[in-house]
Amino acid sequence: MLTRAHRSAKTNPRLNHLGVSHMADAWQTLLHSVLPHLTTRRVGRLTDKSHRVVQKWYSGDMTVPPDVIDDVQHQADLLAKTTLPADLKAVVDKAQRAGIHPEIIGSHLAAEYLRVTGVEIE
Repeated sequence: MLTRAHRSAKTNPRLNHLGVSHMADAWQTLLHSVLPHLTTRRVGRLTDKSHRVVQKWYSGDMTVPPDVIDDVQHQADLLAKTTLPADLKAVVDKAQRAGIHPEIIGSHLAAEYLRVTGVEIE
């Protein structure tokens, strides 16, 4: 869950000025930038909302609240300042080059996911 401290005072103008269909597209793009293996349940945990609400946001049937957009944008900004995606890919590539079976690599990634989130990987 994201806290109020993570929210900026102003909503993301790139998303706010768009029409409903464009808003859904922009929202989907933003979500995929922070959650490359996106599921509505994962987005629900990120935003502290039910996956049913997230499904409605994702389809454009329901307006995404500005504070939720701000929270996700803040996470995208933080992620952009790191090398997390490249670092994870490098670790997996190194394990593959060493001949480690994909299921063993996946199992270790799943264990890290459980350690970080407290939830079994989907």
